[in-house]
Amino acid sequence: MQAKNSNLIFNKDFSQLNTLLEENYSDSIKFILVDQNTHDHCILTLDQIGVSQLEDAEILLVPDGEGSKSPEIAISLWQALMSHNADRHAVLINLGGGMVTDLGGFIASTYKRGIDFINIPTSLLAMVDASIGGKTGINLDGVKNQVGTFNDPVATFLNTDFLQTLPQREFMSGWAEVYKHALIDNVSLFEEIQKIESPSKEVITTDLLKRIIAVKQQVVQSDPFEKGERQILNLGHTIGHAVETAVLGSDHELLHGEAVAAGIVIENFIAEEKNLLDNNIRKNIQEKLKSWYPDVFKLEFRGEALTEIALADKKNTNQNIRCSLLEEPGKVKWGIEVNSEDIESAIKQWNAI
Repeated sequence: MQAKNSNLIFNKDFSQLNTLLEENYSDSIKFILVDQNTHDHCILTLDQIGVSQLEDAEILLVPDGEGSKSPEIAISLWQALMSHNADRHAVLINLGGGMVTDLGGFIASTYKRGIDFINIPTSLLAMVDASIGGKTGINLDGVKNQVGTFNDPVATFLNTDFLQTLPQREFMSGWAEVYKHALIDNVSLFEEIQKIESPSKEVITTDLLKRIIAVKQQVVQSDPFEKGERQILNLGHTIGHAVETAVLGSDHELLHGEAVAAGIVIENFIAEEKNLLDNNIRKNIQEKLKSWYPDVFKLEFRGEALTEIALADKKNTNQNIRCSLLEEPGKVKWGIEVNSEDIESAIKQWNAI
């Protein structure tokens, strides 16, 4: 099994999208998957810039939020494709944030054993993480991404103008993934991001976006199906996913990036306890994330509950919880076994911040 190469296209006028569709899908049924936000704020952009190949596209609308990554919504989308007589030559355009690209990629990968899809990420989270790397998926029984595929889109079109449609909280959710990529890459990029006091949409230039995406691309190319090194991209995510799941549906529900920010800090406590991470580095990261996500740091968690959720993580083997832990900026150790005592100790330290 080989990974496909997916084209990343930085093009604000989307002329290449129209050309791609005209040359490859002129006789195909075209679908655009959106949630309510991208239906209201982003789909008009494609009309205004004259993507003529999408004038007759069928719109597939799903509710906003992580709840749409469900088996029920997936079934309804497969049924919608069938009702429009979509064959294996159909193409699905995923216009939205990480939920839309995760869900749409999964739908396209599985309908009739696979139809082509194109990603147009509209959130920072989707641009730097969710739409890059070929992972698709839905949640099952409240656990994130338990059912999914590895399948690359035909192309991913990146346009930073879409960031202007984002509420600041959504933007900051994506910023946590920017920070994670900087931690993984090297000291230079980390220090550059660390100096930013108040992240803003204007900070995300096309050049910075390319550099952040390149971090993930380089890792993914060396390990496309997450058998080894690609696991470093899970920094902050084992505990982050547990945190996200624990508060799902509550008054304190977190966006994905907010949970990842908490996950990075909590996993760093574990890394320090295992003598992998220097105390000063851990504190500097904690204080920076606290300045960016003060409301997240007001929450308290139960170590026992997070351990139970983390045991369901798909990265585990033989019921052993495995984390990717930071040693220093630019150096992450993956596949580290973590037990309930490690997590409960780290949660106590988090709750005491």
